[in-house]
Amino acid sequence: MKKITAKTIAFLLAAVLGVMMLASCGSSGSGSSENTGKESKTLAALKDKGKIVVGSSNDAPFAYIDVTNDKFSGVDADIMREIASRLGIKDVEMKIVEWDSLILELNSGSIDIIADAMYITETRKKQIYFSDVWYKEADAVIVPADSSYETMADLKDCVVAAQTGSEFLTTVEGWKEKGMIKDVAMYAEPDELLLAVNTGKVDACLVDDIIAYYIIENNKSLALKLLPGYESEDEGMIGAAVQKKDPEFLAEINNALNAMKEDGTLKKILDGYGLSVNFVGIEEGKTTNLD
Repeated sequence: MKKITAKTIAFLLAAVLGVMMLASCGSSGSGSSENTGKESKTLAALKDKGKIVVGSSNDAPFAYIDVTNDKFSGVDADIMREIASRLGIKDVEMKIVEWDSLILELNSGSIDIIADAMYITETRKKQIYFSDVWYKEADAVIVPADSSYETMADLKDCVVAAQTGSEFLTTVEGWKEKGMIKDVAMYAEPDELLLAVNTGKVDACLVDDIIAYYIIENNKSLALKLLPGYESEDEGMIGAAVQKKDPEFLAEINNALNAMKEDGTLKKILDGYGLSVNFVGIEEGKTTNLD
């Protein structure tokens, strides 16, 4: 074996140190390896832009522009604002998009995320990626306050309306096929549905129970009530949605959301809207997206 002298050891140490310095210079010279695995390109771009654009059809109390102060408001708005804050995105801006165009606008890149009480469905999963569940909700049938309607059987000769592009429209069309109602009407916005019932253009409408409670409670000019004997048949889970090219960004959103579930922030937001019963825990709220 060759004898290792002090001079040889010094030479070897110098060589190793040189290799380490070259490796370090090469790493920092790329400008990106330090951030690899830390945040997605989408999140980095949004942080650089200073805002995230949320698509919504302007539905109260979910995600809407409050006409009294021009502020992005609602339960989805509050959740989205908290998620953005935790991700380091300074501002949250809402863009009004018709409901049945939300997915198209998301995939075209004109909005960064959908946050508008959208049901997580297998059909939609084929077009977009959903976050873990924000909260759950059900459906409700709205009828005139002075009507004698008590159960679904009373609507056999009635026209029932639902929102264009919604799961509720599918439900109502199913009722017609089964002979449970006379006909179906469609409107673009929930407030149009309720106004149609109030003015007698249709006999009833099917909407989110949260929307029903909110509008009936906050708009006393509408003489409406919930159909007393109706039992919800369309309970759904609500989540935000991003493009399919953004699985890393989706994971970041889910991390922030589930941290909010763990520390009680999400439940506090829901409590503020009287929606504590709509809370969904971490395990129940996991979403499996389809490729």
